[in-house]
Parts: sequence; C-alpha cells; structure tokens
Amino acid sequence: MMESKQRFLAALKRSMPDRLPVTTHHVMPYFLEHTMGGISVQEFFAYFGLDPIHWIVARRADGSKGEYFDIDPKRSESLESSFICSENWIIKEEILPDPKYETIRFHCVTPIKTLSMVLQSDDLTTWVTERLIKEKSDIDIFAQYAPVPLCDVNFVNQEAESFGDRALIRGTIPGFDIYGQPGCWQDAAVLCGIEDLILATHDDPQWVHELLSILRGRKKLYIQSMEGALFDLVELGGGDASSTVISPGVFEKFVAPYDVALIDAAHAAGHRKRHAQLSEDALKRLGREAAISWPPQIIFSRQTWSFSMRMLMKLEIVFIEQDVAKEIKSRFTNPWGWIKWTKCQQLL
Repeated sequence: MMESKQRFLAALKRSMPDRLPVTTHHVMPYFLEHTMGGISVQEFFAYFGLDPIHWIVARRADGSKGEYFDIDPKRSESLESSFICSENWIIKEEILPDPKYETIRFHCVTPIKTLSMVLQSDDLTTWVTERLIKEKSDIDIFAQYAPVPLCDVNFVNQEAESFGDRALIRGTIPGFDIYGQPGCWQDAAVLCGIEDLILATHDDPQWVHELLSILRGRKKLYIQSMEGALFDLVELGGGDASSTVISPGVFEKFVAPYDVALIDAAHAAGHRKRHAQLSEDALKRLGREAAISWPPQIIFSRQTWSFSMRMLMKLEIVFIEQDVAKEIKSRFTNPWGWIKWTKCQQLL
C-alpha cells in the first residue's frame, strides 16, 4: 500500500495510485478548536483517515538589502505573525475601536508617503475593510519600497525531511505581506478591491497591466529563490479569478498571461502548482496539473468525470458536509476503484 505522499504524487504525475487521495483544501483553526476539541491539524487527518498535507509558509527577509522580520506573536491567527520591513518600509499598527470585531489599521511608512490598510477579524477569519491602493500612483510607491519575500529553502527541507512520506509538502506563492493572495490578479484584487479592479480593466487597462506586472515580478523573484526547496505542490491562484467572479475575457487578458509566467518559472525550479475553481478551458490555458475547491453543483455533474479523463487528471474529493457526502455517494459509482471511503464512512 502506498504512503500518502506517494499516493498524491502518483495522481499528480497522472499515473495510477492505489486509491484516490482523499484530503482537504485547508483545515480551519476555528473548526479544530470548537468542533474537534482543540486537536492539531495532523491529528485531524489521522482521526478521519484522510491523506495528510503539511502546509509550509516559508518566507525569509533579504538581509543583504537591510530587510528584517517585525515579529508580533500576538497577531490574529488569520494573519502572519511577522511582516518583512526595512528602513524604507516600516509597518505600524493602530488598534481601531469597534464594538464587534478586532479592527487594525496597518500603516506602511515610506520616505514618500504612508500607505494604509484596515483589517477586521473574528474567531472565524479576517477580511479587508480598507484597501492599500487608494490612488493609481500608489502602485509606484509599493513597487519601489515594499520588500519582496524570498523562500526559506532550509526550513522547507527540514520540514520535508521530518515528515518523510507521511504527508504532501505544500507551499504557496506569497501574497502581499499584511493580507494577500498567491496569484497576480488575486493579489491585485486584495490591494485594490475586486469591483474597482474589474472596472479598471475597462477604464484604464494599461494601469491594471502595470500593477499586475509589478506583482508578477515580485512573485517571480520568490519562485526563483525556491530552487532546491523540497515542495511537492505549490499553490497559485485564488478565488478572485474564478469563473464565478470574472469573465473569460478578463481571465484571458489579465490573469493567464501573468500566471503562465509564474507557472513556467515554477516548472523551471522543479515545482508543481495548482489553481482553484477554473473552467476547463482556463486549466488548459494555464497548463497546470490539478483543480481544487469545486462546489457541490460541479462535483454532482457527471461531466466532471469526463472532464477529469480528458484532462488526464484525478479528481480530488474534499472533506465536506454530511448531506453533500451522502449525495456524492448516492450519485456516483466507483468504476476505476479510485475512491476509497476510509473513515469518511462516518459521514455516509
């Protein structure tokens, strides 16, 4: 019988695993604390008999440029506990009064101008209420002064060695330090707001391309620094490029050209990557290996099975609610023996 890591890699390489890997996209801390009695992520995988994933956030500051980590272990669990700063990019936090939510304004102090972003958090998650980019010229300040994170290859390899074949080692392309997303378009949506960004593709497409080029350059530097890191899978993308948010035309002009460059760079460094919630045409356009986070209405469609065969991919069934799990079980047979309902039988 294959170990979980071997099973994942066999599916990603389009060979036949002993069974379909069964796992989750992420595991929410709130769920572990309030539903599972405070168990760890790896204990969660063991409890449900799922194939484990070990997520690694592997950033390092470029000391040669005078950059350093500003560490605050008291920050919300939904945020990074450390931000990368320099003498020209100092992040200061201001607690704002709010009767319901933890509210923080982050001031990014530069020699030219202070940029700010406001986040709110509750026990479940964190969200943006004030965007960093408020004027078009702000992207020039961001490009000039915001530090670029690099990959901590030694940390990745230490974690990979400690887990062996027990789990898939999964990383991500960093988004903006305070709050961001892996993909270029998605990170831009966090910085500007998705509505304003979509409108700008019509009103000032040159400015949007300039912003996306800045983000692509930052992310490409991180990817190049990943060389030698023992990641099994690297995540790129995010929900704001989903077909439920933007049109195929916006995807073709403003998403694919920038992400393809990052995907090619990741391949050159020996890494695989994945996107979330994309159409079949979009998956072909990007040339990536796996799709995740499909909603139930897509999982229930028998076209999904033929889509998987046409793309030479294996489906990933995520850990889902009881009624959805029952519906999947009732609608689909298992003709190739790819799905093994291990302890997930508890849901069925």
